[in-house]
Amino acid sequence: MAVAFNAGNLLPVARALRRKHRELDLLVAADDDWRTEGNPGMTAAQHAALAVGAGVVVPHFPADRPPKATDFNDLAALAGLGAVRACFAESLEEKQC
Repeated sequence: MAVAFNAGNLLPVARALRRKHRELDLLVAADDDWRTEGNPGMTAAQHAALAVGAGVVVPHFPADRPPKATDFNDLAALAGLGAVRACFAESLEEKQC
């Protein structure tokens, strides 16, 4: 596991991981900055994933999502770790198809 703490660092981190681990299936966990113009978290995640041949995992929030809920930590706090696991499981299932 690796962490890029902001969208601006996501691509360099993804590239470094790909160089070091060419054989691994990588997943980029996106922030969903749904209230920010251009959704920079989602945009950066998709760009990084495309550049290194990775998949993208997006948090799926409940209907009563608070305005500041954007990332997997927020999802875990709102809906529990099972909701986070479900997002990753769904993404992994899609990759196998």
